[in-house]
Amino acid sequence: MRLSVLLVAGGGFQGEGLAAAVRAVPGSRVVVLDSIADNLGRHFADRYVVAPPLTQRQAFESQLLATVREEQINLVIPCSHRELEILATLTQAIDMLGARVAVCPSGLLTQLLDKFTLSGALIEAGLPTQAPVALPRQLNAALFGKPRNGWGSRELISLEAGTQIESGLHQQLAESHCWVPLIRNFREFSVDFAIDFSERVSRLTLRERIRTSGGFAVISDSVKDTALLNLAEAVADWLVSRGGRGLFNVQLLLPEAGTAFVSDVNPRHGTSSVHTLGERNHLIAFLAGIPLAAPRPDGWRSIRLLQQHFMPLRHRHAIRALVFDLDDTLIDQRRWMLAKLEFIGSALDGKIEADRFRELAWQVVDEGPHDRMLDLLIERMAIDVDREWMIEAYRRALPVTTPLHDDVTDVLGCLRGRNLRLGLLSDNPPASQRSKLAQAPVLEPLLDAVVFTREFGAEKPDPAGFQAVAAQLGVPPQSILMVGDNPIRDALGAYRAGFAGCLLVQRTGRSDGARSRRFFEAFPELDGFSWFAEDLRDLPFIVGQPSDCRAKDH
Repeated sequence: MRLSVLLVAGGGFQGEGLAAAVRAVPGSRVVVLDSIADNLGRHFADRYVVAPPLTQRQAFESQLLATVREEQINLVIPCSHRELEILATLTQAIDMLGARVAVCPSGLLTQLLDKFTLSGALIEAGLPTQAPVALPRQLNAALFGKPRNGWGSRELISLEAGTQIESGLHQQLAESHCWVPLIRNFREFSVDFAIDFSERVSRLTLRERIRTSGGFAVISDSVKDTALLNLAEAVADWLVSRGGRGLFNVQLLLPEAGTAFVSDVNPRHGTSSVHTLGERNHLIAFLAGIPLAAPRPDGWRSIRLLQQHFMPLRHRHAIRALVFDLDDTLIDQRRWMLAKLEFIGSALDGKIEADRFRELAWQVVDEGPHDRMLDLLIERMAIDVDREWMIEAYRRALPVTTPLHDDVTDVLGCLRGRNLRLGLLSDNPPASQRSKLAQAPVLEPLLDAVVFTREFGAEKPDPAGFQAVAAQLGVPPQSILMVGDNPIRDALGAYRAGFAGCLLVQRTGRSDGARSRRFFEAFPELDGFSWFAEDLRDLPFIVGQPSDCRAKDH
């Protein structure tokens, strides 16, 4: 069963970082619950569910519980401070639905979410931190104020010595902020870790916040410092003793002259906590009870970038059907071929070392050309093996399941839920393509038409196959969007057949990402007709944007 993770209030930038951490778990699903209908999460989530705002608490809770049930959620994770207390009160109800909630109990949250109370609790536990001071009307020394119930960089205040505060404002600031002596020169560190539901603490990732923007680190460097890690471990042990669970981000400050202390404890992930992935510290997998890989021995620098992502708007109300290519669009063709070659490798046991066969198999699958793949493999193995036997063995090999890309089931289910007709148009030999569909039982029920071009006399980009699938769908070509991975076969063919447009999918890990610019230079008439994306998750937006998009079955 796939790991399905619900990111509550995950529609913004914080949710994007957590989604990356979830996707580090192979085969996982990202479901985002957010009150803003058109937000970033719509473009990186497998399911984007619009919920009432937190101010409508009863309606919000009802929508959250319905989403956990209908989306078969395994793990619920908060993305900001705002929803922590609500999730804490819903822990038992969510547990009864078969999911776990990565949030601390209410009593501990009360301490952690109030900066003044947190300082007192840390001091009582013997952990180094700055002791709060009273805010005077006339400052004799510089002070720094943190909103008692704030988070990130919001409403931080620095007051210099000699500042005089008006009486009305003084009372307001004394109550709203936690005041500590201002430290001017220091190094700032973040520690990211998780506490699971058996009170185990994950590996700790210590990073220095090299450059910050908007309250979160945009550049972080891994740090190996025993004293800082010991301090972070002491904080983690303290949290465990208080019933802490979920994701945590602990802020440490190291003054230029002095010793390190705890400046904040966040009972949620840090916006830049995806740095942990560089060290192979997969906190989501840890919470889900999935074994972790060994940590990488060296440190890493992580950089959070703003990237541009473009998609057309003209199709949002004109598309009635979509036609998909199969290989490298819906299925991971390389994984399929490697799985078939594994059967050959097993049959050659004793003739070639397993590691050597794996190396050569990966090389010929990754580099191609695929129409000469077995010939290249025979040549490079340099062993006595019958070519006809190899070809027949490869043809007969049938993987247990067809490796669909992670976004396929959710996106196609969403499109079908909008009464859009879906078709398949594929070039490869019909027998092999039918075997792939047979081993992907979840896929075929989502398709209204299946056309293999070789049965119509010409492969893509010849218009014949495109026209045939349009006829089977019963939709005119100008109302159909093509979705494929090959610019010539899919985009040029769709253009010649009179389709409305073509999305070209460049899956992460493919080595052809630079060809988009070269393609449009060679075929300027297709610039605007077709565009490139890393996956299918934009499709529900491109062909329309209702307030919600969920399917009952997965």
